Amino acid sequence: MRFYNNFEYDHPLIRVKPAEDIQIIAVTPALNEKKLFRTIESLYQADKPDKGSVEMIVVLNESENVLKEVSAFHKDQMEELLAWAKSNNDHTFNLHPILITGIPEKFAGVGLARKVGMDEAMYRFLSLGQERGIIACPDADVTVSSNYFKALSAGFEANPGMQAASIHFEHDLEIAALNGLEDKIIQYESHLRYMIRMQRLIGLPFAYHTVGSSMAVNVKGYMEQFGMNKRKAGEDFYFLQKFINAGFLFEINDTTVYPEARYSDRVPFGTGRTMKMGSDESLTTYHFNTFEALTSLTLNLENFYLLPETLEDKLEEPVLSFFGDRLLKEIEVIKAQTKDFVMFKKRFYRWFDAFQLIKYQHFCRDHFFENIPVEHACKFLLSKLKMEHPGSMKEMLFLLRSMDREGYIKKGSKSSL
Repeated sequence: MRFYNNFEYDHPLIRVKPAEDIQIIAVTPALNEKKLFRTIESLYQADKPDKGSVEMIVVLNESENVLKEVSAFHKDQMEELLAWAKSNNDHTFNLHPILITGIPEKFAGVGLARKVGMDEAMYRFLSLGQERGIIACPDADVTVSSNYFKALSAGFEANPGMQAASIHFEHDLEIAALNGLEDKIIQYESHLRYMIRMQRLIGLPFAYHTVGSSMAVNVKGYMEQFGMNKRKAGEDFYFLQKFINAGFLFEINDTTVYPEARYSDRVPFGTGRTMKMGSDESLTTYHFNTFEALTSLTLNLENFYLLPETLEDKLEEPVLSFFGDRLLKEIEVIKAQTKDFVMFKKRFYRWFDAFQLIKYQHFCRDHFFENIPVEHACKFLLSKLKMEHPGSMKEMLFLLRSMDREGYIKKGSKSSL
């Protein structure tokens, strides 16, 4: 058993011992969540794994500056959660609520709440010597397919070398329509899928969705990657990048997590912030030329490995301007540290990773290619895939979803741009 000393608390917060056959623990952070029981019921009604039981840990969390009405709501909700658990907990499903108060404003946020819950799940698995236990992360605004737990169990069992999973997600369009947010969420989700699909087309190996509500990790991986971070936003992206860079993340596409589209001021980006756009605003995304220019690097990487001095002749201006002299220097350093191109390529994409890609995209947006409407970007994507536009943005989203269900591009395949 690997040593782990990054627990948020030096002792378990849940006193009830876990069932001996526990296989999955779902951890849900909750701050003033009015629809929390909708998520609980969805998980409760989902089919349980064939080989074990599941638990759900709800982490009610509030900062030292919490509003009095929110604190009062949490107090009442905690009592409701305990009452629900008393009436419904059984040998297949157990709910355990935790209330964390007085969190310093500097740390209060979804990252810390996830960490508290995931650490607690780890305590429980380790008490059983369970290194392969699965920690899932559904948010307090989601529902899941009935086979959610079964698919997670089967996915990790079928991929014993993997440590974390990105689970297929689809925003709930029916609820979005009722809230007047359908058009916005269609654009936003299409933007997310366009971004990943374009990265895959140009051969980037780190092109995975990193949506917090649709991720899962096993205990072994959680320990080896030193647990969840405490970022107030983007915690899911930073957490999953560690597994992506290490080659330990896979996809589970035969079940679905359904997040709700809703307004939120809690984070500076993401679904909630996008939903606050004005009704006359159209969501934009990175220009497809940003990706096309990058193929001058991705498609020529082996040439640069053999002949680094050809960089300036082959790289397009946006890429050359972004990297400057540091690309040649880094290639020479990595080449000196690796014995063949396979190892070189793996090491190179640990350097030019998703974080570097974001910086590159911002650079291109600011200096070369202005952002374009999501629909225009998706039309270009479909044209590259030799597919016709299905007629509406909603139908286009359905098509993109079906494409994502097929999983990542096969190993060894080349860019089609």
